[in-house]
Amino acid sequence: MIQKRHPRALQVWGQYKPVVMNSFPGLTDEDIDAMVTYIQSSEVVY
Repeated sequence: MIQKRHPRALQVWGQYKPVVMNSFPGLTDEDIDAMVTYIQSSEVVY
């Protein structure tokens, strides 16, 4: 979206600058499945 010059994407980019997402190499497939299950079953407002 940055490359396409989307206004909101540019605004967020300007506010937070390029930040590299953390890597979690120690997570197992089971850990990831558990997190997905938790997120899907919780009453979190997105």
